[in-house]
Amino acid sequence: MLLETLKAVDRHLNLRTDLRLGSTDANIPLSLGVPAVSLGAGGDGGGAHTRGEWYSAVNRELGLRRVVLLVLAMLEWAKSSD
Repeated sequence: MLLETLKAVDRHLNLRTDLRLGSTDANIPLSLGVPAVSLGAGGDGGGAHTRGEWYSAVNRELGLRRVVLLVLAMLEWAKSSD
């Protein structure tokens, strides 16, 4: 349900859902069998965990809008499944 909702939010925002494996904070719930996704908060960056790491907040509001819409949709789903 979580991934399908994320894909719907991305379609609404004209974003491409990028499905890939990696080392993220989602690894802990996933290892416990709890569905999880890892979402960025928008912007752009590079050089992670190096001295050359950088971040630009350009278009950050799109990433934040994505997070808010996903949370609202999941809250609506939880409310309807009671």
